[in-house]
Amino acid sequence: MKNLLVAIDFSKNAIHALEYALIYADRFGADVSMIWVDNCVSPDLMVEKPDGETRHESRNLFKDIQDKYSEKYKKGKLNFKLSKGKVFEEISKYALKIEADLIFTGTHGVTGFEEYWIGSNAYRIVTHAPCPVVTVRQNFSFGKDIKKILMPIGSTLQSSNKVFTTAAISSNFDAEVQVLAVHTSSLGSLKRQVEKHVKMAVDHLKKNNINYKLNEITTNNITQDTIDFAIENKADLISIMTEQETTQANVFLGTFARQLVNNCPVPVLSVRMPAIKK
Repeated sequence: MKNLLVAIDFSKNAIHALEYALIYADRFGADVSMIWVDNCVSPDLMVEKPDGETRHESRNLFKDIQDKYSEKYKKGKLNFKLSKGKVFEEISKYALKIEADLIFTGTHGVTGFEEYWIGSNAYRIVTHAPCPVVTVRQNFSFGKDIKKILMPIGSTLQSSNKVFTTAAISSNFDAEVQVLAVHTSSLGSLKRQVEKHVKMAVDHLKKNNINYKLNEITTNNITQDTIDFAIENKADLISIMTEQETTQANVFLGTFARQLVNNCPVPVLSVRMPAIKK
């Protein structure tokens, strides 16, 4: 992983996400790109010149951030990009352009200011991104290491595909992967599917000499029980797929991925199909 992208709206949460991303960059020796998207659609700003006041101010803010964090981060480059359009579309386009391996974004921006867009766009970024996305809340306190990564595995085929990206991160941090077999049904056929996918994931971890622990739960509230397990076992990161199974109990509350991204106090690594192998 050599290119990381951070969504920046200049809120405290965005800076928090940048600082979190730099921990990964330090381990991977990666370059870090920051992107700000002018998503204002008011008539006045629609005709604003490229070097208008808003963009000029944003450029200056980026230069301040660049100066501050370049002093702290010496292993790679720290770049920034100004763009205009729909936030999630522009971030996805730029991620493709720079061949980003991971995107970082906050999940809750500062409310009451239209120019801050991180909170309302986090899940859209996750579902449209061409690469895995790490979402982190502003109140999450982190150190310099990731020691435990929780990886829930369900009955769907794609559930185990996140193991490739998870393993890459685990290997660089020498982190333990907590494989969690998640049973949402008492049907024997579905339980066997879970066991099959867990075995696939564990085989990959073994092949790459990654330390892991295997656990299992039976649940009718996959989101809350995953969060509870993560907190109880002091996980530093939760690895999920954006396409996840639902149960009759939680289908009315939205997808598992959406719920976890919006509500989890622990950073969430969301991987889409196909998973990126590194």
